[in-house]
Amino acid sequence: MLDDKLFPRGKPSEKEAVDRAFDQYKLAVEMWDHVRARRQISNSFYLSINTAFVSATAFFSKGYSSRCLPVVGIIICILWIASILNYRSLTDDKYRVITKLETLFSSAPFSAEADGPARQFTLVERCVPVAFGVLYSLLLFLGTN
Repeated sequence: MLDDKLFPRGKPSEKEAVDRAFDQYKLAVEMWDHVRARRQISNSFYLSINTAFVSATAFFSKGYSSRCLPVVGIIICILWIASILNYRSLTDDKYRVITKLETLFSSAPFSAEADGPARQFTLVERCVPVAFGVLYSLLLFLGTN
Protein backbone atom coordinates (compact mmCIF):
# COMPACT_ATOMS: atom_id res chain seq x y z
CA MET A 1 0.00 0.00 0.00
CA LEU A 2 2.76 2.45 0.97
CA ASP A 3 4.71 1.50 -2.18
CA ASP A 4 1.72 2.52 -4.33
CA LYS A 5 1.52 5.94 -2.70
CA LEU A 6 5.26 6.54 -2.45
CA PHE A 7 6.13 5.21 -5.90
CA PRO A 8 2.98 5.68 -8.03
CA ARG A 9 4.94 5.06 -11.26
CA GLY A 10 7.05 2.26 -9.82
CA LYS A 11 10.37 2.42 -8.01
CA PRO A 12 12.85 4.68 -9.77
CA SER A 13 15.93 3.02 -11.23
CA GLU A 14 17.56 5.77 -13.31
CA LYS A 15 20.32 7.71 -11.57
CA GLU A 16 18.54 11.05 -11.98
CA ALA A 17 15.32 9.68 -10.49
CA VAL A 18 17.19 8.08 -7.60
CA ASP A 19 18.96 11.42 -6.97
CA ARG A 20 15.58 13.16 -6.79
CA ALA A 21 14.38 10.47 -4.41
CA PHE A 22 17.47 11.06 -2.27
CA ASP A 23 16.62 14.77 -2.09
CA GLN A 24 13.11 13.81 -0.99
CA TYR A 25 14.66 11.43 1.55
CA LYS A 26 16.77 14.24 3.04
CA LEU A 27 13.67 16.45 3.26
CA ALA A 28 11.68 13.64 4.92
CA VAL A 29 14.42 13.11 7.52
CA GLU A 30 14.51 16.85 8.23
CA MET A 31 10.71 16.98 8.59
CA TRP A 32 10.80 13.93 10.91
CA ASP A 33 13.39 15.69 13.06
CA HIS A 34 11.25 18.85 13.20
CA VAL A 35 8.24 16.83 14.35
CA ARG A 36 10.35 15.24 17.10
CA ALA A 37 11.52 18.70 18.20
CA ARG A 38 7.91 19.96 18.28
CA ARG A 39 7.03 16.91 20.35
CA GLN A 40 9.67 17.85 22.93
CA ILE A 41 8.42 21.45 23.01
CA SER A 42 4.87 20.18 23.49
CA ASN A 43 5.96 17.98 26.40
CA SER A 44 7.78 20.93 27.99
CA PHE A 45 4.65 23.06 27.62
CA TYR A 46 2.40 20.49 29.28
CA LEU A 47 4.94 19.88 32.05
CA SER A 48 5.08 23.63 32.78
CA ILE A 49 1.29 23.94 32.79
CA ASN A 50 0.93 20.98 35.15
CA THR A 51 3.61 22.31 37.48
CA ALA A 52 1.73 25.63 37.64
CA PHE A 53 -1.58 23.83 38.31
CA VAL A 54 -0.10 21.74 41.12
CA SER A 55 1.33 24.92 42.66
CA ALA A 56 -1.99 26.74 42.26
CA THR A 57 -3.86 23.81 43.79
CA ALA A 58 -1.57 23.92 46.82
CA PHE A 59 -1.94 27.72 47.07
CA PHE A 60 -5.74 27.66 46.78
CA SER A 61 -6.22 24.72 49.12
CA LYS A 62 -9.66 25.81 50.32
CA GLY A 63 -12.89 26.66 48.61
CA TYR A 64 -14.11 26.29 45.04
CA SER A 65 -10.63 26.43 43.50
CA SER A 66 -9.50 23.42 45.50
CA ARG A 67 -11.99 21.27 43.54
CA CYS A 68 -11.91 23.05 40.20
CA LEU A 69 -8.14 23.09 39.62
CA PRO A 70 -7.63 19.31 39.92
CA VAL A 71 -10.47 18.72 37.42
CA VAL A 72 -8.86 21.11 34.94
CA GLY A 73 -5.51 19.43 35.65
CA ILE A 74 -6.95 16.01 34.80
CA ILE A 75 -8.33 17.41 31.52
CA ILE A 76 -4.89 18.85 30.70
CA CYS A 77 -3.31 15.44 31.37
CA ILE A 78 -5.79 13.78 29.00
CA LEU A 79 -4.94 16.35 26.33
CA TRP A 80 -1.23 15.75 26.96
CA ILE A 81 -1.59 12.00 26.46
CA ALA A 82 -3.61 12.61 23.28
CA SER A 83 -0.85 14.93 22.04
CA ILE A 84 1.83 12.30 22.77
CA LEU A 85 -0.12 9.65 20.86
CA ASN A 86 -0.74 12.03 17.95
CA TYR A 87 2.96 12.88 17.70
CA ARG A 88 3.85 9.19 17.93
CA SER A 89 1.53 8.40 15.04
CA LEU A 90 2.97 11.25 13.00
CA THR A 91 6.60 10.25 13.62
CA ASP A 92 5.81 6.58 12.97
CA ASP A 93 4.23 7.45 9.61
CA LYS A 94 7.22 9.58 8.63
CA TYR A 95 9.56 6.82 9.78
CA ARG A 96 7.82 4.29 7.52
CA VAL A 97 8.20 6.61 4.52
CA ILE A 98 11.88 7.21 5.31
CA THR A 99 12.65 3.50 5.63
CA LYS A 100 10.77 2.77 2.41
CA LEU A 101 12.80 5.43 0.58
CA GLU A 102 15.97 3.83 1.97
CA THR A 103 15.29 0.74 -0.12
CA LEU A 104 16.48 2.78 -3.11
CA PHE A 105 19.91 3.56 -1.66
CA SER A 106 23.07 1.66 -0.82
CA SER A 107 22.81 2.47 2.89
CA ALA A 108 19.84 2.55 5.24
CA PRO A 109 20.69 4.13 8.61
CA PHE A 110 17.09 4.46 9.84
CA SER A 111 16.33 0.84 8.99
CA ALA A 112 19.54 -0.25 10.73
CA GLU A 113 18.45 1.53 13.91
CA ALA A 114 15.13 -0.30 13.81
CA ASP A 115 17.05 -3.60 14.03
CA GLY A 116 18.45 -2.54 17.41
CA PRO A 117 16.79 -2.94 20.81
CA ALA A 118 13.19 -1.76 21.03
CA ARG A 119 12.71 1.66 22.57
CA GLN A 120 9.53 2.62 24.35
CA PHE A 121 9.86 6.41 24.56
CA THR A 122 6.14 6.95 24.17
CA LEU A 123 5.41 4.64 27.11
CA VAL A 124 7.82 6.57 29.32
CA GLU A 125 6.39 9.89 28.07
CA ARG A 126 2.88 8.80 29.03
CA CYS A 127 3.96 7.98 32.60
CA VAL A 128 4.47 11.67 33.41
CA PRO A 129 0.93 12.87 32.60
CA VAL A 130 -0.48 9.73 34.23
CA ALA A 131 1.47 10.56 37.41
CA PHE A 132 0.10 14.11 37.34
CA GLY A 133 -3.40 12.71 36.74
CA VAL A 134 -3.08 10.43 39.77
CA LEU A 135 -1.89 13.39 41.85
CA TYR A 136 -4.85 15.50 40.67
CA SER A 137 -7.24 12.64 41.43
CA LEU A 138 -5.85 12.32 44.94
CA LEU A 139 -6.17 16.06 45.45
CA LEU A 140 -9.73 15.98 44.12
CA PHE A 141 -11.02 12.98 46.04
CA LEU A 142 -9.02 13.27 49.25
CA GLY A 143 -9.26 17.03 49.27
CA THR A 144 -6.52 19.48 50.05
CA ASN A 145 -8.09 20.61 53.32
